[in-house]
Amino acid sequence: ATVNETTFRVWGAQTGLRAGSVAYDPSTRKATFTPAEPFAYGELVSAVITRGAATAAGQHLRGFVWEFSVKTLPSGAHFERTAEWEGFGYAVAPADFDGDGDIDLATVQPGGVNVWKNDGAGSFRKHGDYAAPNDNPYRRSTKAADLDNDGDVDLAVGAGGTVVVIKNTGDGTFGEPAFYPVQAGNGPSSVVVADFDADGDLDVASVSTRWVSVLGNDGTGAFVVQFSPFAYEVPEFNAVLAAADFDEDGDVDLASGASGAGMSRAAILRNNGAGLFRQEEPSYQIGNSHLDFMCADVDGDRDVDLIQVGAGGRYDGAVNGNDGLGIFGGPGSYGVWGVMGVTADFDGDGRQNLAVFDNDQSYGRPPTLWVMWPHRSHTLDRTPHAAAAADVDGDGDADMIGITDGAVRTVFVLKNGDGP
Repeated sequence: ATVNETTFRVWGAQTGLRAGSVAYDPSTRKATFTPAEPFAYGELVSAVITRGAATAAGQHLRGFVWEFSVKTLPSGAHFERTAEWEGFGYAVAPADFDGDGDIDLATVQPGGVNVWKNDGAGSFRKHGDYAAPNDNPYRRSTKAADLDNDGDVDLAVGAGGTVVVIKNTGDGTFGEPAFYPVQAGNGPSSVVVADFDADGDLDVASVSTRWVSVLGNDGTGAFVVQFSPFAYEVPEFNAVLAAADFDEDGDVDLASGASGAGMSRAAILRNNGAGLFRQEEPSYQIGNSHLDFMCADVDGDRDVDLIQVGAGGRYDGAVNGNDGLGIFGGPGSYGVWGVMGVTADFDGDGRQNLAVFDNDQSYGRPPTLWVMWPHRSHTLDRTPHAAAAADVDGDGDADMIGITDGAVRTVFVLKNGDGP
């Protein structure tokens, strides 16, 4: 079989396309990839056997995609704000942009992108500002990924009626933006990246109100209307898009989270393996009213669940468990509401945790970070407008990065530790 470095590709979400060696054992039909450099702790890894692979008889394979997170080291999942820097943004993407082995940051604000360089210990300084016109960015409107397969990490940003791609030159500086139109709406409020057609490069999907658009990568990091259809109308006003192999058939599906009229729903778009999607009917109720939506295996049964962060008051957050075939049960409340959530293995036990930021002070409590499971709370002096998880100080556990808006505008780090 033709399983080799060309037809077996592996990306780290924070480290880009990984160089390494591929060995294939025809007696067991097992392929092994050995990376030349380690992955980052906690990062999402995508491994793809592409449609270019063929059997010894010359029959091409369908292509298959696996996604998993790199294990983190054990930690107490106690968080403390250790440092902050003057800055502003609506979205944050952590990645090793300059290739020096630590995790840097990209923050998105109206009109451009700021890149922050890590000193290796989790302290950041602004490294560059890049124009990327976007008049209404959202906190999930940017993704870091190696879009041109050159081994460094680029950026995809939702902006107006387009997805903006900004390519890394290799040292953490970025070139001119390229603009790719998507189906009209209020502008992409959420962007995701995956190899939807298993051809060995990363494609981009976005959601704009009632439309989900999928742009195919031509292999060089340029995006075209490669799929027909390339846009799918979803029934409700949608704000957040998530991507995962929900039905475990070897391709990446999409889930679009909609909130309104006191009820939240998720539209599931199932991939046929070639980057074409079929919307499953009916959509799933995922709670009452939400401010954030994501997917992760939070119940430890090795399939990907749907998670919504409730808007407050009687609107608690909820999880819809996956039965392993991509069929989701009813929403089960986890008893906490908030404005956004972040998933990562914060305690290093091999299971994804959920962190929820709450700023509802109408009940007499200060801004709070809730970490589940185990259930812990941490009082904060402010709630971020956007947040992400990554090992920014190089100690092997997942920290959190936040951006605040309003009178105080800062980029800050919540470092993970054993606590008191």
